[in-house]
Amino acid sequence: MRLLPLCLLLHMLAAPAAATKPTWSTDVYFEAGSDVIEQVDRVRIVSAISGVSGSFLCASGTWIVVGHADPHEVPPEAATSLSERRARAVAAELRAAGVSDGRLEVAFKGSTQPVAKPPHRHNRRTEIEYAPCLKSDGTLDTPSK
Repeated sequence: MRLLPLCLLLHMLAAPAAATKPTWSTDVYFEAGSDVIEQVDRVRIVSAISGVSGSFLCASGTWIVVGHADPHEVPPEAATSLSERRARAVAAELRAAGVSDGRLEVAFKGSTQPVAKPPHRHNRRTEIEYAPCLKSDGTLDTPSK
């Protein structure tokens, strides 16, 4: 697992708590026991990246992908593996849309962080977050033209 970029760590330490939250986030949901991304979600991921790129994409921002499983969809010993496959599938979509490995963080939580009473579709998810970096003067680190 890769460490967070220095600019993101400095931003998190220097900024107020509210400013450390990702600028953009969404979830991708899965069928029970599956790591297959539906076509509608593939299109949504690409569209979201385009929207982020057009509004506040930074030269050194980080994409954070976190896979999850529902406590009732697979045995506990299989939940970590399933959440990892989900996270890696979403990361592959981000890479295919142009996000470089150096700006991508991938994690998986198994079934340890349900957001709804199991069994529930929202527990079978991968979270995608985008966190931009700030320059030392507090402005966004935007790509040069």
